[in-house]
Amino acid sequence: MRRLIAVLAAAWAAAAVPALAPAQDGPSLGGGSDVGGGEVVGLGQGQRVGPIHYIFADNPEATPIGVEFRAETPPGISVTPDRRAFTIPPGGKATARFSIEVSEAVAPGSYPILVSLVRTDVVSSAGRVTNVPAIGARFAVRVTGQAGTIQARTVDPAGAPVEGTIVVAAELDGGRSFEVARVEGSQLERAVAPGRYEVRLLLGDSERAAETVTVAADAVTAVTLTVETVSFVVAEARPVEEDGKVVVAELLAAVQNAFEPVEGPITLRAVVRREGGPAETVELEQLDRLPLGSTEARLTYRPAAGWDPGTYRVVFELVTPELTLRRAASTPIEVSESGGGRLTLISAGAILAALAALMLVLVARRARTGSD
Repeated sequence: MRRLIAVLAAAWAAAAVPALAPAQDGPSLGGGSDVGGGEVVGLGQGQRVGPIHYIFADNPEATPIGVEFRAETPPGISVTPDRRAFTIPPGGKATARFSIEVSEAVAPGSYPILVSLVRTDVVSSAGRVTNVPAIGARFAVRVTGQAGTIQARTVDPAGAPVEGTIVVAAELDGGRSFEVARVEGSQLERAVAPGRYEVRLLLGDSERAAETVTVAADAVTAVTLTVETVSFVVAEARPVEEDGKVVVAELLAAVQNAFEPVEGPITLRAVVRREGGPAETVELEQLDRLPLGSTEARLTYRPAAGWDPGTYRVVFELVTPELTLRRAASTPIEVSESGGGRLTLISAGAILAALAALMLVLVARRARTGSD
């Protein structure tokens, strides 16, 4: 029995205090810590324990060395040293005492912590592997307190799952926040401390949906984020005037597909309606499928009967076998009594002549560039 106790004690000491690095193998560092391989028990949500734990480093070399305190902690838990940087004389020792603080938004559980003192005076050389000595201590903080549960799922308007990155962030007083969960997929379930949280869906680098919820202790809060995986990013109708009269309108639409290709037929069209008059539907683009990324379509438009005075509103539509997505143009087209007009044959001829002249200039420039 005594022998077993001795073996266990030796094992604990080996886990708690790292072995000294041999001085003859290049840059070295010795030291240890009063924690390692165990748990700091009993820290409640929103509590802080003062600098009662420590990590130390020895300088076994014949010249002074520099070391720096570093800590790897999960979100919501902070480890703060009483001193961060040290210069250790030959044969000397530096000790960093550190405090541990747990945010009120950290859910109960056990969380891994790594603290270390790392040499900062070692210069790396290009093309060579450089050994940077460090003394580290791993332990765990066990948090006690209350918890609730967030259940989140992400769907499209038809109710089908949408795969993306679901992020849950705790919202604290003073505008502070920190991320408590990040999951790839279409569902998330996570125990969290009671409080306010923002649940977001990311598709690539773009946030596509978000909702803020309040979680109560011992309660389950369900969140469903509905995301338009296909959306209009541009919807514009720009009038073109000649002699103060609207002759045509440039219709421009851009659709962003952030999820997966959509099989067709796909139609991009615009519905133009003058207030008090009938609607006219014109097609901008017909596609066999909607690819990932951005798809643009444009059309030079004029009403079949010409422009009558009034306000013309344009609504763009993306029509797929599954759904129809609509987006109104950012501004209507205003045609005044004096400024409106019908596109005459002379006006049309003038526009065509101008376009032809422009094409001739571009061709001439390209030919001149090629000959140079």
